[in-house]
Amino acid sequence: MTMCGSAVRSSRMRIRVAESADSVVKPALREPDRETRELLRLMAASEHPPMWDLTAPAARALYDPMTAASAHESEAVLQVEDREIEAGLKVRMYRPDAANSKQPALLFFHGGGGVLGNLDTHDAICRTLANAGELIVIAVDYRLGPEHRFPAAFEDAALAWGWVVASAAAIGADEARIAIGGDSAGGCLAAAVTQAAIEEGATAPAFQLLLCPSVDATRDAKRFASVAENSEGFFMTRDLIDWFLGNYLADTQDRGDPRLSPLLGEWHGKPPPALVATAGLDPLRDEGEAYAEALSVAGGEVTYRCYEHTIHDFFSFGRFLSFAVPALRECAAVMRDTLNRE
Repeated sequence: MTMCGSAVRSSRMRIRVAESADSVVKPALREPDRETRELLRLMAASEHPPMWDLTAPAARALYDPMTAASAHESEAVLQVEDREIEAGLKVRMYRPDAANSKQPALLFFHGGGGVLGNLDTHDAICRTLANAGELIVIAVDYRLGPEHRFPAAFEDAALAWGWVVASAAAIGADEARIAIGGDSAGGCLAAAVTQAAIEEGATAPAFQLLLCPSVDATRDAKRFASVAENSEGFFMTRDLIDWFLGNYLADTQDRGDPRLSPLLGEWHGKPPPALVATAGLDPLRDEGEAYAEALSVAGGEVTYRCYEHTIHDFFSFGRFLSFAVPALRECAAVMRDTLNRE
């Protein structure tokens, strides 16, 4: 698999493509690697109804267990603890070792388009992040649409951020080293909460871990070539995106709201360091890259990774994709090294 990435410490985004025979490709010529091609074949051969033909509860009942089963084998961690931090808002905490104070931490929001996903679907991912990142992971079970449409998820995410900052000492975390992150829709929540914290002058995250993030709900194909290029045949189809947005948003919702589309928001201060990872066959690829660029232009330190020949949120398919866990650990290592440097 081709990977492109670079750490950025200036106002200009620099993307360094890995040196290999097929590393420089025109976007329209991207092809899935062998393992991704086989995964897509299995998806196409599935006898399950497509998600967009189901109600949200029916889709959760069918696809949430499948998501959990598609993940890589769960790693052992020292401790896993479920808590309710507010009426109806639960978190799951993962501790990788016996240290009981001043550890770095990561507040993590699962993906699922704001409609699917829960603490169990991303359990394996959170365990790996805890171990590879050498930090406490706090996963958030935020409200989902259509029962609780936007901005309910953002409100839960902001509340969870306030809780983890206020509770840092009690949970053994170092308030100065609390990261925020998520995959797909969870990456949107992480980015939006970070913007809001800076705008309000509140404690901001020390790092952003954004994995295949959704950062522009307008899905403007005129600005982002990947929206049209990858709209069919690569898991995150146009029909699926429309189904997610239809269940997550009210009909009258402004898709340019920065809590929903942080790429369209303004930075009122220097962004914290960030890792932005995208996938070459993802409709969200170009908006993720644009967000990395925007962070850099705003003065942030950015590491950008594009995993060229695979699909949206490939991190969730470790059972089928042998590179998913190494990629997850690679991203976690950037976070670990940034949080732990002097």
